[in-house]
Amino acid sequence: RNWCGFKLFAIWPWSERHQILDDAGKGAIFSPPLTPKEEAFLSRAKTVALVGPGDVWVFSGGQPHTAMCVGDGINICAYESFVPAHEEAMQLLVHSNTKASHWRNCWMDDDDLDELYEDVVDSLQRALRDSNLNPGLRSRLEGCRKVMRECDDSYCKELWDQEDRGQRRRKREESEDCTSSEADAEKGSDNKKLRVDAKSSSPGSV
Repeated sequence: RNWCGFKLFAIWPWSERHQILDDAGKGAIFSPPLTPKEEAFLSRAKTVALVGPGDVWVFSGGQPHTAMCVGDGINICAYESFVPAHEEAMQLLVHSNTKASHWRNCWMDDDDLDELYEDVVDSLQRALRDSNLNPGLRSRLEGCRKVMRECDDSYCKELWDQEDRGQRRRKREESEDCTSSEADAEKGSDNKKLRVDAKSSSPGSV
């Protein structure tokens, strides 16, 4: 959601998921006035939209995208990442970190991706256990679960195998327990270690 100010948002088509990033480079910054080269990059975008105060927009983070503040005022907006209840969205998710679908320099850290899969599996299972769930939504979620079960990702297979055997195990919880134990062991010590988590790249960002 855009809270105040104006922002120019651009998203490139799926067919450009590798080439525009090869040409412009990861983290390319567009700022007015645009150069002819930057204008040429934007001319290849599928959609270019001017976002104003109060506007809400939804887009696929799997496609290359960028945003540029415009005007003289301050711009404040907030982004929320989610996986919609749709089989095609789930297909895109489970093809993260694959050469065909995902630009190599935007790949997530493997552990971060595994923990994301854990969150999605837990959310799916929790929602499907709700006896009052809307039938239409249940059908969509069951379709998403089917996509995850049938994908080739080894950790997805492991997660669903755990679910089937009733032996739930989550990396993120083990990591939290480990971090807590380390913190307890270091209490009272003048030499405290700073734990730095692996940072994930935002899929599709220019």
